[in-house]
Amino acid sequence: MSGDAADVIVFLDVDGVLHPLAENHLPRDACVEALCARVDEETARSDEEPLYDYGVVDGEFTEENMACLTAVFARVPQARVVLTTTWRERPWGKKAVVTQLRGVGLPPSALRVVGEAEDSEARRRREALPYVISHDDEDGEELRFREIPPYDFPDDSSKDEYYTRFNVDATPTLYPSRRGAEIAAYLAGRVSAGGAGVRYAIIDDAELEFKGAAAPLAPHFVHVDPRRGLTDADVDRVVGLLGVPGAVPVL
Repeated sequence: MSGDAADVIVFLDVDGVLHPLAENHLPRDACVEALCARVDEETARSDEEPLYDYGVVDGEFTEENMACLTAVFARVPQARVVLTTTWRERPWGKKAVVTQLRGVGLPPSALRVVGEAEDSEARRRREALPYVISHDDEDGEELRFREIPPYDFPDDSSKDEYYTRFNVDATPTLYPSRRGAEIAAYLAGRVSAGGAGVRYAIIDDAELEFKGAAAPLAPHFVHVDPRRGLTDADVDRVVGLLGVPGAVPVL
């Protein structure tokens, strides 16, 4: 983030936002057998093929919800995505999300890819470190980075493909896994790196709480009904927030 323009960020969840969820927290309109088959395939392939095609199941990334997301970026074209979803934690999951977002027309400016030389996870950890070591999570537990094993790409071409096409910016992974703390750490680190400030909205279906050092984030939270996913009313709230400079946690 540099220059005089504020960074405009949409912190984006997937499940319950880009498709509705049932009471069992699975995609409401997806076939359970198809979801189970995908888990089996992930178990069989992911260790050897970290960039394999993680099949999106019918009932995920629904047309109605995705149309609402594209409306945000049509109305605020300078905005960009920062992934908060658990889909971000594995190369194949991030590839699936980014492919879906590109498929509905989100522009390259909205999906900023971070190359290997400045890998997003390594950079996020470096920038967020002062926040993590100086703040507890919302419940007073000590924050620490959650260890995610590195992935060995089978060849240079698949590794290059990931870092040049799919490694979209995302929040750091912390333990305890508190999304509010992860977003707070990201914001504190990015603002400390320089720039004129940040405008942001947090889109999530979970009942997020922002306590302690993360309290300034609360007014920027758009709580999506997981039974419906993102709606036109949610879009209006997101767009309104992206026009307002946001308070950020301090390091």
